[in-house]
Amino acid sequence: MRSEADLINGARAFDIQALAAIYDRYSPGLYNYAVRLLGDDCLAEDCVAETFSRFLKSLRSGSGPEEHLQAYLYRV
Repeated sequence: MRSEADLINGARAFDIQALAAIYDRYSPGLYNYAVRLLGDDCLAEDCVAETFSRFLKSLRSGSGPEEHLQAYLYRV
């Protein structure tokens, strides 16, 4: 399993494997959190998709998390 720092560095380089690992690691928890908050499966799926879309946009603009990736994704 790759470290969070390794995943962040890979994501900043737009490494597809790192981005896929981030999605695989964090999307289930984000989805469960969104379902609890929103009470709707479809809205939770949209919320997770929007979270990762914003994450990618932040990486593209040169910002995004330096550390604490999970906390960053939950804040989005």
